[in-house]
Amino acid sequence: MNTYLSKIAPLMLLVAVLFSATSCDKEDDQEGPGAVQVSFSNKYACCAINHSDVHQNSNGRDFTIALSQYYISDLVLVDHDGAEVPFTGQYLLVKSGTENKLQLSNVPAGHYHQIKFNVGVDSVTNHADPSTYDAANPLAPQTPSMHWSWNSGYIFFRMEGLVDTTATKNGTLDFPYFYHLGTDAYLMPVVLDLDLEVGDSKDAAVKVNMDASTLLTNIDLGGVDEGGHSISGNADLAGRFSTNIKSSFSVE
Repeated sequence: MNTYLSKIAPLMLLVAVLFSATSCDKEDDQEGPGAVQVSFSNKYACCAINHSDVHQNSNGRDFTIALSQYYISDLVLVDHDGAEVPFTGQYLLVKSGTENKLQLSNVPAGHYHQIKFNVGVDSVTNHADPSTYDAANPLAPQTPSMHWSWNSGYIFFRMEGLVDTTATKNGTLDFPYFYHLGTDAYLMPVVLDLDLEVGDSKDAAVKVNMDASTLLTNIDLGGVDEGGHSISGNADLAGRFSTNIKSSFSVE
């Protein structure tokens, strides 16, 4: 054998072995998909909504929140490159005082900087028959109802309670208010920033809060913005309320 080749052959073999080991290490370091649990909570300012609590709006009127619930759909995670990972066909009916969670499986490993979702349901689902769903499905008939049989569609957001409508604002909760919002025109997209790392080495979680105090910004509860079993036909009130809904969400 050539003397030069005989001298470098062991060195070449060593390089090949090291290269092979490094390649295997890189393959081993590549993480597979993970799971992400997304939970939703309803709050008023700092604290969880308690249906017996009395709040006061910016107009000095006392009120309660007896009911606050809404649909979440079409959740999407956005990675640092802007690529979107959609989770279609999953719906969640968020209620105060209960656990509200969506489990996302097979989420590609990576870093995610945004979460997107809709408050409400898509047009096709909105005009489907609730009775065709299994009772455990959030789209099935609910009590209290989240569907207008007379309006052929789901109530995307339902908020109710009692409010003081007295001229002196003396704190007497004398009037029931209803803010029911739906129809295709008021499907409400929400985009939130987050800092989420997903991989097969650990479970990831996202906590989303809805602040009901934001819902009443620029709304004269107990005054001219009386509301009703459907505010969708009142373009001014529905527009302000839907804008407030979209800005009421935040990541904890």
